[in-house]
Amino acid sequence: MKRVAFLSFDWDYEILSDYYEGMRDSLGSFGDVQLVIFDAFGKKNSFMPVKGSFDLFALCDPSRYDAFIIQGNRAWPPEMRQEMADRIAATGKPLVSINYKLDGAVTVGTDNYAAMFGLVKRVIQDKGCKRPAFVNGLASSWEAWERSRAFGDACASCGIKNMRFFSAAWQMEEGERVAHNILSASGKLPDVVFCCNDDLAVGVQKVFLEHGVRVPQDVLIAGFDNRVIAAQATPRITTVDRGYRAIGALALKTAVERLEGKAVARFVPSEARYIFDESCDYEHEPAASTAEGEEAPEDAVQPQAHEKVEPAVRFSSEGSAPLEVLLDCGQNLGQLHRSDVFVTVNRNYLEGGSFRSFLPYGDVSLLVEDTGANGLAEHEGTSGLVHFEAGEILPPEVSMKGQLYVVHPLRQGMVSIGAVVIEGVSPYLRDGQLYALLSEVSASVERARLRR
Repeated sequence: MKRVAFLSFDWDYEILSDYYEGMRDSLGSFGDVQLVIFDAFGKKNSFMPVKGSFDLFALCDPSRYDAFIIQGNRAWPPEMRQEMADRIAATGKPLVSINYKLDGAVTVGTDNYAAMFGLVKRVIQDKGCKRPAFVNGLASSWEAWERSRAFGDACASCGIKNMRFFSAAWQMEEGERVAHNILSASGKLPDVVFCCNDDLAVGVQKVFLEHGVRVPQDVLIAGFDNRVIAAQATPRITTVDRGYRAIGALALKTAVERLEGKAVARFVPSEARYIFDESCDYEHEPAASTAEGEEAPEDAVQPQAHEKVEPAVRFSSEGSAPLEVLLDCGQNLGQLHRSDVFVTVNRNYLEGGSFRSFLPYGDVSLLVEDTGANGLAEHEGTSGLVHFEAGEILPPEVSMKGQLYVVHPLRQGMVSIGAVVIEGVSPYLRDGQLYALLSEVSASVERARLRR
């Protein structure tokens, strides 16, 4: 069986879920391939990693995998991503990077320039706009720079020389701030505001509407990404559907093709689709392809609202020992996910090592609790708890026969105390509930440890 490792660090769980689910849904077409995702969990809306953020990647032993995929937002600094890419490249094994260029890697993802250029030109030509403005994303983001450059070039191609640029980051609050600045400035309002992502667009629209500026009658607004927030806005936001599920599937396909020795371009673009909608005075319609003149299929990707499910996980009583808490958490996580779930905890930490002397993954052995179908209890003498060597995800007693496993970190503060391995993609990842659940697991184990 060929094994592919996916190293991911991002705090946007909606996008991550789409990547993972796209890979999951396409795995069956690749035959004898197993995918192991190392999801290091970024902190929501934080662009600075904290100590211990990347400890989980130490569990990925390059010698045990045949190909690699890397994905991360700006919270995983580009120089650190490049260091990881260099280590992988030194093994001579295939490497794919999602959306960001890395030396030694094939890049798979959105052609940000082409997608934004086409959007801006189409809206300006359709609606006769003369005073366009652009709200940029994070200044240090390569994707933001590409979209900003495309906006300027598209305006120039339409004969517009005077356009306005506003600096921002990625959050909706930044869009609100820029909107206030636009409203307080002298002169005419822009007749169209293109935003670097949907969150910014929704923020701009919200403030405009609150101050009596009508959308689309007075100002047109467009975003980028096709997030759920864009479809839920009133009026609906015109945007670019990047197709994150398709990007995930394409990244895995590219990694497998490189494994098979097939020729692959240095950049493999995914298809993006335009959604021309109410905020730019269009009738709501299915997504249109970025390819000029190509009609959109009836089943074009649209954002889906996912029903929020409140998980009920019981933890051991206050008088329980750490191992009892560990077993209780593992069993309930397994029941919640209805699949194999393994909880691993650093042995030195669990047996009394202080935080200051604790060594992260790669230097100590771990304990494991298997709550799924493989059942460690079937192995004589294990009783559900097994010691195994560092550098392994799970002990040899556990047969990893599935095609997809996702490894999530357990952290206590800035210390990595273990990991949770789930067969398949957790339905609680998308809206951040899984992050909260695993934080409570870590806190419960720590409370029991301190009571000893």
